[in-house]
Amino acid sequence: MGERSIDVFIDETGHPGMSTKHIEDRERYFALTALICLSRQTARTEAAIETIVADTFPSMQSNEILIRSVEIRNRRFPFGNLSAHDLHEFTERVYATILEYPKRYQILSVVIDKYEHGRRYVKPEDPYHLAFEFMLERLSYMSQTHDLERANVHIAPRGYKGREAPDRRLKAYENAVMRMGTDYVSASTLKAVASPSIFVRPIESRMIQLADLFSYNIWHAIRYTKPSYSYFIRTLPLLYRHRRSKQVMGSGLKMFPESLANMWAKKIPSGLR
Repeated sequence: MGERSIDVFIDETGHPGMSTKHIEDRERYFALTALICLSRQTARTEAAIETIVADTFPSMQSNEILIRSVEIRNRRFPFGNLSAHDLHEFTERVYATILEYPKRYQILSVVIDKYEHGRRYVKPEDPYHLAFEFMLERLSYMSQTHDLERANVHIAPRGYKGREAPDRRLKAYENAVMRMGTDYVSASTLKAVASPSIFVRPIESRMIQLADLFSYNIWHAIRYTKPSYSYFIRTLPLLYRHRRSKQVMGSGLKMFPESLANMWAKKIPSGLR
């Protein structure tokens, strides 16, 4: 790939289901988030994370350690073996790998209020599929803004051996979008911007794991209406801004339906919108 190709790593937070139990308060919001960098930066970032892991857990194999929000928050092994101070230091070092270099990385995130989505449509689109379509549109805008080449899209699979149906449905939806385009981006533009996505298990990619951390930060702020949540505030500068409006809302951070976007329009600090 060329010097301006990008790698895109996508993971989700929340359940995309639309059944009654999945649109109640605890499961009301679904977030799909992409961590993006130039392709030449990916290996460097992964190596930096591996150094942090080796420093913190010198007696463990790297592939035994999954850096995801749920593991850290619930202090699952091996994080439960760290003191509060050491866990905080580990987390800060991991975040610093990205946050200290905002020009090297960007984030796209789509958050869907499934309750309002279900009220608005008789047959609401699958939230994951809809979020992925919004993501592809924003990748096309971002690629044009920054004169980028192809986007190599990596997605954390939701299925597992014998239960791959969610991933098969997503690929079928992606193929349809690439064939027909969306309401705002033509099929030819989408095909020029993004390569067909591939599924990458989180244990195989530190970048997917990092996408999970940032996805949780955004989901948590919206789920609990906490615009001042510190990790959310620290994530905001990485979100893609529209080249003309310079706005994060609707660009790097897409909220759907409009009622959710309207509710949050003034909650985000003005300098970070």
